[in-house]
Amino acid sequence: ISVTTNSANLTGLLAGTAYQWKVRTVCAAEAAGTPGVYSAYSATAQFTTLAPASCLTPAGLASSNITYNSATVSWTAVSGAVGYTVQYKPLAATTWTTINVLTNTANLVGLLSNTTYEYKVRTVCVAASLTNAGVYSDYSPALQFTTLTAPSCPTPTGLVSSNITYNSATVSWAAVPGAVGYTVQYKPSAAIAWITLNVTTNTAILGGLLSSTAYQYKVRTVCIAATSTNTGVYSDYSAVAEFTTLAAPPPVACPMPTGLTSSNITQNSATVSWTAVAGAAGYTVQYKPVSAAAWISLNVLSNSANLAGLLPGTTYEYKVKTVCAATSTNSGSSSDFSPALQFTTLPASNSNKTGISEVSDIVVYPNPANELFNLELSETAQLQLADISGQVVYAAVKEAGLHTIEVGHLPAGIYVLTLTTANGKQTLKVVVQ
Repeated sequence: ISVTTNSANLTGLLAGTAYQWKVRTVCAAEAAGTPGVYSAYSATAQFTTLAPASCLTPAGLASSNITYNSATVSWTAVSGAVGYTVQYKPLAATTWTTINVLTNTANLVGLLSNTTYEYKVRTVCVAASLTNAGVYSDYSPALQFTTLTAPSCPTPTGLVSSNITYNSATVSWAAVPGAVGYTVQYKPSAAIAWITLNVTTNTAILGGLLSSTAYQYKVRTVCIAATSTNTGVYSDYSAVAEFTTLAAPPPVACPMPTGLTSSNITQNSATVSWTAVAGAAGYTVQYKPVSAAAWISLNVLSNSANLAGLLPGTTYEYKVKTVCAATSTNSGSSSDFSPALQFTTLPASNSNKTGISEVSDIVVYPNPANELFNLELSETAQLQLADISGQVVYAAVKEAGLHTIEVGHLPAGIYVLTLTTANGKQTLKVVVQ
């Protein structure tokens, strides 16, 4: 060892042992690339460590509180002891189990029933540490005890299965008197690993099963439950019994909405509703003017929908389908659309026709139109043609007379023709096919 002063403490020595020692001086310590400068070692000196203090072997060993899986062993306390080491094993075994205790008694647990054990004890007078080998007595002569026979624990009988569905079953058996519970194990017959379920009565519900599958199950009785100091008392498992789950039912079709009605009808809006479908995740509503080809779709979460941006004085048709959430008995698809029903928006108010002569003074034909329609005006008018969303697709100023408006390039649908003159404004519906 290296020290910086003229003394050194030597530890971890053996008791009652002669030791030699010598010293040299470090005049210059080693440095990188430079060797140190040292004196020669001194002549050898000698000392002898003291003999260990007397550490008495325990006496008066006795065993008590013997059960089928535990026992208590004790001995006469040794004055000055800091603890004891106990070793025990079945008489026929070769390996000892070791436990350390602070008092003169020890509880031995997890023992085999109806088995003869031997045990022995030594005294710890000085505990071992990193610098101390410790001081111990010899082990005492070994003594013996025999554990009791485990109490009888009958195996369950009368196993039956009932209430079998495509994903569950109930299994039961004859109750065992005195049982504190049961352990059920089950698995698909083709599987290797068992699933374990603990119950307190003589019946168990097995859930989460596979459909159309053969299952095996077995049961054991719990006569004494295991604890941290008790391995418990259990019967053997019963003979294996079997049952087969039913085939899974086909997915239930997603129900179509019924009871469709319309309400709150104005010139440009309406509310449609229907009977709520149990378990529905939502609904899809489609609507359009009866003369139009394209449907407008609207997704809603409840059993009503507000339809806005409608044309005044126009007959609309609407239909609804259910969107179902996926479940164990529901495919998660959508229903068919309901049969279409109709409503008619209110006509435009007279304020939209101020100053215009009678509608007969403005003639649009053909309507519906394919490539074009003709417009007869009795006075100069500003024209504006917009689709159902309000986007203007054509605008012009036309003199009184006959005019041809080309619409062949427009998508099929409903359009609103607005005519503004010096005397007022009027709107007309134009259908493009």
